[in-house]
Amino acid sequence: MAFNSRTIPSLAAVPAGNTTQHTAVILTATVVVGAAIIAALYFGQDILIPVALAVLLSFALAPLALRLQRLGLPRVPAVLMVVLVAFVGLGGFGMLVGSQLVQLADNLPQYQGNVAAKIQSFQSAAPPPCCGNWAPSWSRLPRTCRPARR
Repeated sequence: MAFNSRTIPSLAAVPAGNTTQHTAVILTATVVVGAAIIAALYFGQDILIPVALAVLLSFALAPLALRLQRLGLPRVPAVLMVVLVAFVGLGGFGMLVGSQLVQLADNLPQYQGNVAAKIQSFQSAAPPPCCGNWAPSWSRLPRTCRPARR
């Protein structure tokens, strides 16, 4: 069945008195379609996120592969070399971040002691005259942040 102007009503053919009703229908249809698109993106994210990352990487790495091709390297070795360099770079970055996290975890007790000492020195200092009484603020601190009573 072919569609033509007689089978599909257009807004131009709507009488002037029914524009509010048609505006409501169009608004409702827009909201329903928008909700359907959002639901499809939400439920399809397990597939769509890797595809989007692959497209992003292909756009980022294509100029490097083209440059290697212009230098005389065949297409497949150029692409393989660029992808290998990209994976080595990403792996190196991951190893750097991992080693920094391990170092942070190793130094965490020292940082905790420094923070406790700063809180202790801050608590023992007299509040400036412009700030008034800070006691209500200290009572809201978690017990782990407060120094032990002597």
